[in-house]
Amino acid sequence: MLYKLKRAGITQKDLVSVYVCVVRPVLEHACPMWHTNLTQYLSDNIEVIQKRALKCIFPGLGYAEILRRVNLDTLNVRRDSICQ
Repeated sequence: MLYKLKRAGITQKDLVSVYVCVVRPVLEHACPMWHTNLTQYLSDNIEVIQKRALKCIFPGLGYAEILRRVNLDTLNVRRDSICQ
């Protein structure tokens, strides 16, 4: 979906908004129920989805740099804050 929107000429800012409003909620659905039992392997696999989405929007940048630019946290940090 993000690739198609990007090819359609949607701005990076709007693509980030689509990610935050459409994709990320699916990745975080009911996380207070499952976050504490999540293995590192599964946590890494979920994080890969965010990495791919953001790398699609910002090709050529490192993941940490992208997170800084768009003021997002890793999904693990975000799940920790949601579950507190």
